[in-house]
Amino acid sequence: MRIALMPHVPFCCIYGGAERQADETMMALRRRGHEVTWLDPSDRNLAEHTDIVHFFGASYYFADWIMLLQPIIPVALSSIFYETSYVQKSLWRVGRHVRASKYRQVSNVLLHSDAVLPNSVAEADQLHSLFGVPTTHMHVVPNGVDLDMIGGDSERFRKSYLPDMPYDEPFVLSAHRVERRKNTHLLVEACLRLGVPLVIAGQTNSSTQHDYVSRVMSRINGSSGKVRYIGPLSKGSLRDAYAAAHVHALPSTLETPGLASLEAGLNGCNLVVGRCQPVQEYLTGLAVLVRQDVQSIADGIALAMNSPRDMFGQASAISERYSWDEVISSTELAYDAAIHSR
Repeated sequence: MRIALMPHVPFCCIYGGAERQADETMMALRRRGHEVTWLDPSDRNLAEHTDIVHFFGASYYFADWIMLLQPIIPVALSSIFYETSYVQKSLWRVGRHVRASKYRQVSNVLLHSDAVLPNSVAEADQLHSLFGVPTTHMHVVPNGVDLDMIGGDSERFRKSYLPDMPYDEPFVLSAHRVERRKNTHLLVEACLRLGVPLVIAGQTNSSTQHDYVSRVMSRINGSSGKVRYIGPLSKGSLRDAYAAAHVHALPSTLETPGLASLEAGLNGCNLVVGRCQPVQEYLTGLAVLVRQDVQSIADGIALAMNSPRDMFGQASAISERYSWDEVISSTELAYDAAIHSR
């Protein structure tokens, strides 16, 4: 197939889970022999050399593009959408009927895509409930994990980023963008309460959550080195970090399910994750599930730190269920359905 992909936002602005999903999808499709490029919005002859366009993220700014493209070329959409707030769910249900609103535009993005690819059954159920997306148009495609992320060098990571920490001292890693949804502040407080070393690796969402990020950074700076923020890591350094950490914690209010959790678990890190339906769908029995409060997070981390690595056999389970080569076949089936529905 000839496929054009459109990421959620330009990689130069943010490179988070949604952008990584688009990137890994491209590489996995190419390994299967497909012709895959990034979408060129200025290409007036797109339909002549492209079988399907795949967008990532149910974003209102895709509305005009999808409405324009869908009559001439099949469109697939990885929705990457899940809402936990009762108030927000109500706003989506009502707002999608209000013309010119962002709610209506997101509804149009979902309803005018030939195939919608939620990452979980829970996400598919919510899209049907909130927007009326037909179940016949949805194809659940799990988040994939790159098996090349296995095999990092623990010693290299410690020498580069933790030279003053005793080599045998276990620590908690959290690879995530610092923001409210990820519960960074509660995670910091939980680790300080336990006296457990915490290493946070990732960008900061300072453009839209400046006050929150400032509060987190102030707490980190006052932790006497017990909590360290090391910024975003390259793929190789992140792989080393997973190899070195005893626990990976991502106690978010919302994930679908969190690529970092899959990668860390693949490397044998014990996982501590927030209770959220998509997360539970992926990781029940493979992770310690916690509520979004300091004590529950602390209790979960204490359990994971005091257990042997790979405490649930999560490394082999994640490898078998969620490798990109395993899940990309579901993407291909969704493409086939979209193309043949014309």
